[in-house]
Amino acid sequence: EPLATSTALEFPTNTPVPQPSSDTPTPEEAGGGGITLDDTAFVGGYTNANGLYHGRTAHWVYGQGTADSSMSASFTIQKKPNGTAKIVIVGLDAEDEAKSRMRLVLNNRVIYEGPDPLPNDDNSGVDGPGNWGDATFNIPSKVLQSGLNVITITNLDPSDKINFPIFIMVDSVTLTW
Repeated sequence: EPLATSTALEFPTNTPVPQPSSDTPTPEEAGGGGITLDDTAFVGGYTNANGLYHGRTAHWVYGQGTADSSMSASFTIQKKPNGTAKIVIVGLDAEDEAKSRMRLVLNNRVIYEGPDPLPNDDNSGVDGPGNWGDATFNIPSKVLQSGLNVITITNLDPSDKINFPIFIMVDSVTLTW
């Protein structure tokens, strides 16, 4: 899969920054390492009452006209990583042919903005297998920091509908360095 390009733009967000709690994930001591954030680590977005879709836990972000257009997760790193890093999002785009536009922000820096690179969902229904896939994004070397880090996924479509195929669905996000 092609890697998304990165930009070094500062981007303010209206999504409240999740505050670290006693269960904020902390990876192994740095150098090289990584962390996986399950969808339940995200604040905002939408999830089913039972939290499941296609047999996995998942959070959706819908269009800008909804209260569920953005979600954020925080995590801590004990020592700033050296060099570049990667973000891998496991999820899917809506089942319609058009790709939802998304923005991926890490520590107020836009990492990616464009069509959702995740595969389109299939029409197997809520309990079917789904068409889960992943998308990888490069993180510039100075974006991850020691201490608190915040990642935000936003659906840029202007739609005001939920439970409608203009969504980005996330099962997990893994950062490695």
